[in-house]
Amino acid sequence: MLKFRTKLVSMALVMLLCSGAIFAQRVTPNNKISKSEIKQIVQSKKITSANVDRTVQYSNPNALQLLGNSRGASVEGWKTFPAPWGYYIFDSEDVEAGEVIWDPGFDMLSGETVNGILYAYDNEDDPNFYLWDAETGELIDFFIAPLFDPDFLPNDFAYDYTTGIMYGLSWNELLIVDLESGEVEVLDIYFESEFGDALVFMAMAIDKNGNAYGVTDFWDEEPWVYEGGILFKIDLETGICERIGDTEIEDIMYYYPECLVFDNNTGKLYWSHLGPSNNPDDWSWREIDIETGVSTYISVGGILSCLSIPFAYESISRISTKMDIYPNPAKNLVQIDGVDILKVEIYNMFGQLVDTQKANTIDVSKYNAGAYLFKTYDVNGNVIISKIMVTK
Repeated sequence: MLKFRTKLVSMALVMLLCSGAIFAQRVTPNNKISKSEIKQIVQSKKITSANVDRTVQYSNPNALQLLGNSRGASVEGWKTFPAPWGYYIFDSEDVEAGEVIWDPGFDMLSGETVNGILYAYDNEDDPNFYLWDAETGELIDFFIAPLFDPDFLPNDFAYDYTTGIMYGLSWNELLIVDLESGEVEVLDIYFESEFGDALVFMAMAIDKNGNAYGVTDFWDEEPWVYEGGILFKIDLETGICERIGDTEIEDIMYYYPECLVFDNNTGKLYWSHLGPSNNPDDWSWREIDIETGVSTYISVGGILSCLSIPFAYESISRISTKMDIYPNPAKNLVQIDGVDILKVEIYNMFGQLVDTQKANTIDVSKYNAGAYLFKTYDVNGNVIISKIMVTK
């Protein structure tokens, strides 16, 4: 099957909407900017708001125990237009009335916040990858142009809480994003309907149970001939998609990524929709019924990306809070205490199963250096996902 990955080129048309001043501060890999220089830019440009209610406590990223309750329907994410751009908190009932929390001085294009960290690519021809503290705007880490091919820049992110894997959507292909480096693995999976129709998706989201959904883009070039604005449920293992229904919004803007986001506290699916023109009056914030696919207008929208609704996920019946896993980072042995282990599955950050053990002590010296997800199953049916760094 032919591959399609060229739409982002036309995003420049949207940039014409914005003033030159907005896009004046740009960071490009050709500048050979160091991390220290990036930090200086961030510190000089960043704005913060001490008055914003951020009462949610994110779970420890080294033990992804999801705590079940967040600030409700407060949406976090990046807004590019209308200005000013930056990282915002929105009300899910009116995203037009958002409040900017911080601004690093340059634009982010796609990403998602997980456990208080925004993982995002910037809006450059050869994108850079950033790890930001979502609460303070502090730069955690920065990787210059990590993509082997800029055409594989994810147009939307979707984090799977059941596996700890960050998926990326590249129109008709599924990616896995390495959160430690910004590198991507292109899976040998192409989206197709249950009847064999090739599909192109504009946006994707995954609920707390690992169910993935996407909204199709209208496309009329072989082999992607399909109507736009259709909600599908996506099988992440095969790429086969089950049609749910029509959002009744077919005209989708080609010039900038759209975004889907779940409120895992309520099960609601929200959609940042950009209309067929450069007219902001065509942009809307909508809720999609995942049973029928029908979308409902909520408020005026904008060019929004990197959307997430803070959610610390814990299925009370499936988690043991007494488990202790250490040391972290680890070089030789990892010890798991406080749980009767049935098995431990170890995944690399590309989502590949690299090992399965049935002991409380696991030798990690044979693993390559990097981040791993330890999925621990106990004899009572509990499942705990922990992130361990292996060093050499």
